[in-house]
Amino acid sequence: MSSLQKKKSLPKDELLARSALQTPAAVASAKTLKTQYIEPLRVQAKNLPTKADIDAYQAQFDALKKTDYNDPAALLNAKVQWDEIKTKMRADKVKIAEFKALASEANTALKTQLAALKTAPKADYELVKGAITGDSDALSQLTQMVFGAKAQQFNQSLLAITNTIAPMLAPKPDTPITPVDPNAPYPNLLVKQAEVNVLVGSEKISSQWANITNQHIITKTPTTFKVDATNGALWENLAMTGSFEILADGVNAKQAWDIAGLILDNVSVSDDPRLQALIERAALFSKGNVSMEKNRLSGGANFLFNQLKLDATGNDKYTQIIAKTLSTLNKLNVTSTYSGDINAPTFQLKSDLDNQLGSALMDGILADQAGPLAELRQHLEAQAAEGLGVTQGEMAEVSQLLQLANGDMSSLNSLLEGQLGGTDQLKDKLMNKLKGKLFGD
Repeated sequence: MSSLQKKKSLPKDELLARSALQTPAAVASAKTLKTQYIEPLRVQAKNLPTKADIDAYQAQFDALKKTDYNDPAALLNAKVQWDEIKTKMRADKVKIAEFKALASEANTALKTQLAALKTAPKADYELVKGAITGDSDALSQLTQMVFGAKAQQFNQSLLAITNTIAPMLAPKPDTPITPVDPNAPYPNLLVKQAEVNVLVGSEKISSQWANITNQHIITKTPTTFKVDATNGALWENLAMTGSFEILADGVNAKQAWDIAGLILDNVSVSDDPRLQALIERAALFSKGNVSMEKNRLSGGANFLFNQLKLDATGNDKYTQIIAKTLSTLNKLNVTSTYSGDINAPTFQLKSDLDNQLGSALMDGILADQAGPLAELRQHLEAQAAEGLGVTQGEMAEVSQLLQLANGDMSSLNSLLEGQLGGTDQLKDKLMNKLKGKLFGD
């Protein structure tokens, strides 16, 4: 979340769409089950034997059992008819078996989906709560939001390697770029030694430079610098060292610093129109280092604002929560990471303030039963209820169809096991009748 959300304008649908939520996916999956399982099951169910079909099989079986065993022709005809009926019943068994396999698979899928729909809103609620209250990356950038603009200015002034080199590399209008001959005996510009002193109020910052040039490919020696400022009214100590080389494939450089007790007085730190924050007074301590390879920056620094007195005011409910937390701080630890290109360095901030503000915001938002978090929870539960309605309804239908299919299978198995008479008995009767015809018994 790049800025603080207003309670009445929290975009639920947009937030839900941008978050990796489980509920919408679970609801969509529940709906696809209808196409994947329910509709095919309904089609197959229409082709299954009905109760009337099975009753007809039973009636035919009962009628055939009454066949006169003394009549060989009748017995043979009964056996042929019964074999034909059993062929139909076996075909029905295949249909029922296929239906049961699909129904069983559907039943498992529906149970899994039902469980997902019950747990998804709870998991999503925690995710959304984090996105709103600072428990995720969305609001872990509160330090960046509050102090980012001022930190950008401070970091840009702190990075001597970019401040010094970038102007040297900037193209001159209407001036063609002259290629550098690496075998030239001397560069166009070379300052072997230099000392630069700068007054800040009544305090002096002294810097020593060596081998200043923009053609290190010739000198084969990097430019080095060292900055020192002794204890004074505005700081306890300022120390910085660094070096850089401008080569054919880009700039390589490094810089380190140690700043102790730099006094900050009436420094505005927030540019958000809804949140005003002013460091009335603080002592800044910082250690850091940054390196550059082929124009790409990397590195980091720690900043401690000690003896901090910060005055903050907010214009709405949530910025007031933030302002109240800021106003209670007496110190603040901030880390900064550096990346990007020499001409467009990027600074990212993070601090223990993120957790403090996240906790304060969570307490304030959770206490608001009519607030955006409550609205989002209701929204998620309504979505899940839609999917639950589909899943539970379809599960009941599948269970009923499966129960009927099991009953039909049991009935068919019983019929298929039935005999018009003992098989051996039928064979004996038929053979005896046949012998009588042949031998005149």
